[in-house]
Amino acid sequence: YAGWGGEHCDRADGGGDTPCRKNLYGECDVVCTMASTCSNHGRCMGDGSCECYAGWFGEHCDRADGFGDNPCGKDIYSQDCSDRCTMEGTCSNHGRCMGDDGSCECYAGWGGERCDRAH
Repeated sequence: YAGWGGEHCDRADGGGDTPCRKNLYGECDVVCTMASTCSNHGRCMGDGSCECYAGWFGEHCDRADGFGDNPCGKDIYSQDCSDRCTMEGTCSNHGRCMGDDGSCECYAGWGGERCDRAH
């Protein structure tokens, strides 16, 4: 086929918009995958770079921008998505943890930043 060479037709010939095998870009020598290259937060572009989804940035889409809906995922918050929000650990088993910012919504009869004070 046009654009392919080699004994088994498995090598792009380098002419123009050559077709590359899955996850290969550029001159078919740049590997790019959503999971490994773009941290599951972006898609690979034709040159092997990442186009980040909303809420993510960086060369490998591995940094949350802190804006919009929680870009870190369910029950994870902070600028670098390193803090986990749990009812048990974050809210002392007496409140609901708000995953987008790590704050606690205390159950009736409890108060304090971490729902650790009885009323």
